[in-house]
Amino acid sequence: MASLTATWTKRLHRMSDHHRRPHPFQSDADLIRHSDDPIIVWNISKGVETWSDGATQLYGYSEEEALHRSPAELLGTDYPVPWDEILSALRTTGSWEGELRKHGKDRREVVLWSRLRLLVDPDGTERVLEVSRDITSRKRIEDALRAAEARFRSLYEAQQTAHLVLATDFTIEAASPGYLRATMTREEDLVGRNIFDAFPENPDDPFATGARNLRRSLERVLESRRSDRIPVQKFDIRSPDGAFHLRWWVLLNIPVFAADGQVTNIINQVEDVTAEMEERQKAAEAQAREERFRTVVEAIPALAFETDAAGSYTYVNAPFSLLTGMPGSALLGDGWLQIVHPDDRGAAAAAWQEAVEQAHFYETAFRIRTGEESWRWFMARGNPLRDQAGAVEKWIGICNDIDGAKKLEELQQLMMGEISHRVKNSLALVASLLSLQARTAGDDLRAALQDAAARVQAVAIVHDQLWRQADAKAVDLAVFLPSLVLAVARTAPRHDTVVRIDPALVSAKMAVPIGLFVNELVTNAYKYAYAKGSEGEVRVIGTTIGEERYRLEVADQGRGLPEAFDLTRATTSLGMRVITSLAAQLNGELAAASADPGAQFVLEFPLTPRMAAGPG
Repeated sequence: MASLTATWTKRLHRMSDHHRRPHPFQSDADLIRHSDDPIIVWNISKGVETWSDGATQLYGYSEEEALHRSPAELLGTDYPVPWDEILSALRTTGSWEGELRKHGKDRREVVLWSRLRLLVDPDGTERVLEVSRDITSRKRIEDALRAAEARFRSLYEAQQTAHLVLATDFTIEAASPGYLRATMTREEDLVGRNIFDAFPENPDDPFATGARNLRRSLERVLESRRSDRIPVQKFDIRSPDGAFHLRWWVLLNIPVFAADGQVTNIINQVEDVTAEMEERQKAAEAQAREERFRTVVEAIPALAFETDAAGSYTYVNAPFSLLTGMPGSALLGDGWLQIVHPDDRGAAAAAWQEAVEQAHFYETAFRIRTGEESWRWFMARGNPLRDQAGAVEKWIGICNDIDGAKKLEELQQLMMGEISHRVKNSLALVASLLSLQARTAGDDLRAALQDAAARVQAVAIVHDQLWRQADAKAVDLAVFLPSLVLAVARTAPRHDTVVRIDPALVSAKMAVPIGLFVNELVTNAYKYAYAKGSEGEVRVIGTTIGEERYRLEVADQGRGLPEAFDLTRATTSLGMRVITSLAAQLNGELAAASADPGAQFVLEFPLTPRMAAGPG
């Protein structure tokens, strides 16, 4: 192939010297075309220029089909390295050769050994001469031989045992691949050495008996001329770095006889059972831990339980049975639900199912029926236990008696409700007295008394809504403000009230000025935004700003703010003084503007309290 490539290289160089003559490549191109070898000449930028009969025969494309096309795209060439690297080699050394895989017109793959030469014309035009030899059949034979060899080796290695061939003086004569893998050694480091020199006892284990027991077993084989088995033996193995590693083995020493009946060798066959022994040890330790756990939970007064990964009860402690009067077996699986109060059963089962599905901490309260047919409140808590891979292995939990605390909480709630009711009634009485007084007062005093009565009533409404919150320390604005506005809206049913509030938690101390602020603006909108007897929309919108601030907007579509209205100078209006004072208490920024139509008041304030001192 090299002489053939050189011949065509010389010809193309000669043709390049005459590139301005008409048809300079004609005679040599004809020689290439009629060659039986697969030869291609292509212009790097313009594609195929010459295509031999051998190329047509090999690839199935005629010269007309191939001309001016990229041979790599036409034949789907698989290069062993990126084409850019091959082109770089061509431009550096002028030639490249290697194995290529191409696909003919029928998409059949052919394997070629190809030699490429780069030809450069004086004008810089680059051509590549490619001469190839079809090695498809040879490659298929080589691949088949390699595959057969690999199959044979895999079958051999799969069935072979881990063993040594020992002489009668215990010198190692051969080692199987399985033995070398099991002992982290190489055959050249073992053959010719005494087994006890190659595998010394672990010096850090004063109780090691592996070498001693192995020597006795080998000696028994020589004496009895029979196989000798060591069921389980600890014999640590030294790795190439000199460190010893824990290993447990099952050993079988088998005599090999000569024709005269004499023992010539011993096959020392071993099986590494370290993993099995470690699993047994882990199982024993786990059993011991389980027994200690059961001992502890049987002694505690709380109701303890254990479940499988799917949440089905597998164990309950003795206090469970003592409290409920039922055998523990009746509470396993889903049986525990039968002792849960019917009103709590659905929620308890749903909470438990969600915890199991999400694999998160479980906590819920429900009532349990005692053996005396009474009901007591318990707080159930459970945590998943995970294996080394992170998968839930089982659940462990306890149920603590909170009946006394629950009843105290209910009593406190009842007392809170009663106190709140009395405070609300007292505030309502004050508001009524102010309203009665207003009827006999002059116009200016009447208006002031009516405004005072309305604000006292607002305080009553805010107080009423606050005590109804589930947590008196933290108030969710998404619950508190809609309830408050709805209560205020009942006093002005002809107006449409729109409330959209994003969730945000604030302290009860902050909730009071927020509620009074919203009440003041909503009440003013009902009273002054629209002409008497007409109706319209009042909007209350609450929006979170990041994680630390909140925006409250109260707006209407009525007559709007007076001309030249200035919030900072509205000192004559009691209502404006109230809302500016409340905004200052909240450390907020208050703005007022016409909404075209209507008026719009916006308050932005921090959610974490850094409140200014209020009046008084």
